[in-house]
Amino acid sequence: MLERQLPLVWWLDAATAYALRRAIALIVAGGPDVQAIILFGSVARREERPLTDQAPSDVDVLVIFDPPASTQQQTLHYGREESAESLTPRQQALLSQAVIRALQAFPDTARDLSVTGALPPFAHWGRTFLEHVAQDGLLLWARTSPPDLPSPLEAVGQRMLSKQPPHVVAS
Repeated sequence: MLERQLPLVWWLDAATAYALRRAIALIVAGGPDVQAIILFGSVARREERPLTDQAPSDVDVLVIFDPPASTQQQTLHYGREESAESLTPRQQALLSQAVIRALQAFPDTARDLSVTGALPPFAHWGRTFLEHVAQDGLLLWARTSPPDLPSPLEAVGQRMLSKQPPHVVAS
């Protein structure tokens, strides 16, 4: 099963890590046009606010879809359109249903999953946002190996989340 082949974000609480992995598996299984899935933000940097914080950090995920056949840029960011164009209704439904089903499977998830869908060439995305994702992002899944990421995010292809946490060597 694909889900078990995906890495866990091992520094998260178990329920959130498993919910994230389930959401990724559902997105990949339901979206033949998914190019890559990237963890970004404070969790990717391992600077997330703790669960004891009044507002613990959410888990930010960027799902990159194949570019549209037309030349128009389309994006959906945090559930709101950034331009007149958007992801297709099927892509929007895929992302929201994957998160809902993952959270239903793991109701004790301590952090929110914030899934953002995007279509290259990212013309309507802020340059700073793309630079931060490129600098800090961790590749959770890619359709091809090596990953064929859009040029603003090529650096992420060098930082795939490992399936196992690093081993701690006792001194």
